[in-house]
Amino acid sequence: MAKILIVDDDEILLESLHRWLTAEHHKVDSVSDGSEALEYLKSYSYDLIVLDWQLPGMEGIEVCRKFRESGGKSFV
Repeated sequence: MAKILIVDDDEILLESLHRWLTAEHHKVDSVSDGSEALEYLKSYSYDLIVLDWQLPGMEGIEVCRKFRESGGKSFV
């Protein structure tokens, strides 16, 4: 069982992925914008992040950059 963060502003896709992965017994958090994703990444550790590039609030590439700058584990 993996802990997964899904970040996508397409609500239908987000809900579908969330349901499917939960049905496969994964622990899933899902958010719809980049700023919210950073807040989750500050608080929780994930085995996998599904990250859309074009997001409101902060683009996915910037979320990825900030996450990598922090060492890819947690934010200080």
